[in-house]
Order: sequence, then structure tokens, then C-alpha cells
Amino acid sequence: TTASTIAAGTNNLTLITDTIAIGNAINGSGSSTLTIQPKTNSTTIGLGDSAAGALNLTSTELGYLRTPTVIIGGSSATGLITVNASALNSAVTNLTLQNSGSSANGGIAIAGALSSLTNLTLTSAGTIRLNTSAITTSGTQTYNGAVTLGNDVTLVGSTVSFKGTVTG
Repeated sequence: TTASTIAAGTNNLTLITDTIAIGNAINGSGSSTLTIQPKTNSTTIGLGDSAAGALNLTSTELGYLRTPTVIIGGSSATGLITVNASALNSAVTNLTLQNSGSSANGGIAIAGALSSLTNLTLTSAGTIRLNTSAITTSGTQTYNGAVTLGNDVTLVGSTVSFKGTVTG
């Protein structure tokens, strides 16, 4: 839990926790990366208002993330990552969601439109579920893993690449 501003400068900051409350800015610059990963691999992650997940960041908390690169999850994380409609602070140019959960409880579910993104990378050994109408980036979108379309979806970016199957 933090109510104070964190100034990482050009350094990387990794937060390993199963719950979090962010009450003020986490700032970084240059090539700094903020990584938020669960302490317990099976912890579920929720991003955006009302998103299910034990490790949960509301839209307000996501707005406090102000480092060039943000990584949420990790290569050992197996709990489902659920993302509701949200927008990140414009200081974030690279957002990566990473999950190695291949069971029904793992993977990544995008349940709402994402905006204000430059580059987006979704990586999962489980299914990446696109249950939203739109994901818009000004840069690249990379989907590493099997993608399932939950409905009609529009992906807008300078480059959109899939490194796995796409079904719908």
C-alpha cells in the first residue's frame, strides 16, 4: 500500500505481492520498467474497475502508473488476468500482460475496450480471450499464444501480429 509518490527515475522497480493499493504516482523515465507480479503464482489479477482478481488495480490506480514500460503478471504467474475497460496514463508506452497458466483458470481475458496505449503485448500459455469490441494502440499489438474471439472485435495498431492460432 502506498499513498506517497514513488520516483524510480531510470531504474526498474518490481513489486511482488498478492494484493496492492496504489494511492499516488509511480513515476519512471527513460528505459525504466515497472513490474507487478503475484507472490503466489496462482493469484488472479484484475485490471480496471470491477475486474475480478485478488491482485486488483482499479482504473484510478492504473492511471497512477507512469513508467515507460509496465509488465503485469510474470512467466511463473498462472492465475487468470482479467482486464475491464481501462485507459493507462500516457507516460506508459509499453504494456505487457504475461501469464503461463494453461488451465481453465489461467490465460488472459480482455473484457472491455482498451485505449490510450502505444504498444501492447499479451503473452499466455493459456487462451487469450478477446471479449471486447475494440483494442486500439498507436503502435504495435502482439499476441503470443492462442487467441479466442468472444465476439466481433476491431484491433487498431500500426502492426498487429499473432504468434498462435486465432479462433472465434
